[in-house]
Amino acid sequence: MYSSFKQFFKSGFVTVLLLLILLAPLQGQELLTPSEESNFTRYTSYEEMMGYLLQVQASSTEMVLSGYGVTIEGREQPYAIFSRPLVTTPFEAHISGKPILLLGANVHGGEKTVRESLLILAREFATAGTEMNQLLDKLVVLIAPSINPDGFEHNTRGNATGADMNRDYTKLEQPASRN
Repeated sequence: MYSSFKQFFKSGFVTVLLLLILLAPLQGQELLTPSEESNFTRYTSYEEMMGYLLQVQASSTEMVLSGYGVTIEGREQPYAIFSRPLVTTPFEAHISGKPILLLGANVHGGEKTVRESLLILAREFATAGTEMNQLLDKLVVLIAPSINPDGFEHNTRGNATGADMNRDYTKLEQPASRN
């Protein structure tokens, strides 16, 4: 029993040591969007955006990442809440007494620049000590970076059916608008 425990400890120790060696170069590096990594020669894809948002959330205790609906083509519409102390519900945000700021982008699928800006801004809100992060003492911030991810992926003004979601706020005929 002792020898198998000793062997497990050694193999576990070696595994942890290898992970530390492999991950050490990542420590201290700023998380960049894929668009930033390409020196803004391309936009961050939907899948990359979702992965990036998960990485930002993993780096912060002041961010909640969730979704508020699913599009016609099955893409989740993500949102992030940034606050200090952390709030997770509208009620908690309301009783905090702080103003609630909503930032949304990409209602028109082909309008990608503000979406990229909100991804960068999300990182800034999540990073302790930044100017944006300090605003969380006074605000609750909600970011919905891609209201029309289907249109984004098709690079069209409308959604997957061609509907202009900016014209759908009254009728709410499109699932992504209703969400």
